[in-house]
Amino acid sequence: MSILIQYSSRLIFLLFLLCSEPDLQPLDEPRCVDPPRVGPCRASFPRWYYDPLETKCVSFIFGGCDGNDNNFDKEEDCSAACAGEPTESEL
Repeated sequence: MSILIQYSSRLIFLLFLLCSEPDLQPLDEPRCVDPPRVGPCRASFPRWYYDPLETKCVSFIFGGCDGNDNNFDKEEDCSAACAGEPTESEL
């Protein structure tokens, strides 16, 4: 029972942090809230994912397979899709 209480209190704390942060905007893209998925393959591709808690795109190493949609080749593509920043071609 104590484990359940511990996880419940952590969840409540995280929800409090998310709700109390005034700068967080709801994301139009559901993929932008997915955590980065490296995948089981052993390649080493530099990629970008959007971190909704940091409210910015962050680099990670993608293994090459079984990723998710929060996986971008370039930081500007990630920012355009998830942070609402225009790409160079849109300027």
